[in-house]
Amino acid sequence: MSNNKLKHLWDVQLEFNNKFFVSKIGKNVDELSMEEKVFWSKNHLLCIVSEAMEVLNEVPQWKEHRNTVSNFIPSNLYEEIIDVNKFSLGLAQIWGMTFEQYYEEYLRKSYVVEQRWHQEHDLKLIDKDSKIVGIDIDGVLGEYEKCFLNYFNECHDSTKFNSIEELKDCIGIEMYEKIKSEYRQSGYKADMQACEGASEFTKKLREMGYKIIILTARPYKEYYTIYPDTLKFLEKREIIFDAIIFDENKHMKIIKEFPTMEFMIEDNTHIAKSIANQGYKVFLKNCNLKNLNETKNIQPFKTLLDILNYLPI
Repeated sequence: MSNNKLKHLWDVQLEFNNKFFVSKIGKNVDELSMEEKVFWSKNHLLCIVSEAMEVLNEVPQWKEHRNTVSNFIPSNLYEEIIDVNKFSLGLAQIWGMTFEQYYEEYLRKSYVVEQRWHQEHDLKLIDKDSKIVGIDIDGVLGEYEKCFLNYFNECHDSTKFNSIEELKDCIGIEMYEKIKSEYRQSGYKADMQACEGASEFTKKLREMGYKIIILTARPYKEYYTIYPDTLKFLEKREIIFDAIIFDENKHMKIIKEFPTMEFMIEDNTHIAKSIANQGYKVFLKNCNLKNLNETKNIQPFKTLLDILNYLPI
């Protein structure tokens, strides 16, 4: 379907919504107050649930104990599906979405859904006995601190901070968390610079037969833009990988999924020690082993390419 036809459907629904709300409360849809938006959102969502059940009732043989194939009328099913979509469009219009926003969000979400499916599918396809390596993103593959500070310095203050700790000390934790939330929604992470040698290193690992699992604790379920931003970063910086694990306890998740993991690469000392204490090799970025109580299984490194010197040829 062409964009013009989609726009026509949007306009037809918007024209009806304006007539409906004018008749009910004397306002066009774009004039609704927040209280009215909430009220009519509940109404539309209940209608969507009701119409969805109507769709189900037209689906032949969805009840195992009833044979309704002979009574199936396709046109009835199509009409109920359209009813669901009309209320869905109306809901988007209640909250001020334009056609362009709806169109772009639909494509973005479609991309995310497809990529999530691929990642979950690909994760299951990886042989548990493969040479698995887990690599953290922020601070290991990507220059997280520089990216965040650039965002703050450009968007919030003329003062130039040299570290996140310096920033926290100056503005306080509460303000820091507020700005961090804005940062996560901004899309800024998609353009984060890669750490030195990130692309070359992952390509070399692939040549050596490793399966690369990207690890991140980024809260993608809370901030919906994080998942596509992460994929865009990896693609832009030409970082090779086989699957991604998004999980608050990413280090425990990969051990559960791949108990024979060869090694992990981290920049967090606490996580590195936790994994090393379970017998796994961990490469820890910019660490000082003198500051660690247990140094067994932990190898410090400065750049990713340094790690190649410790891997069997």
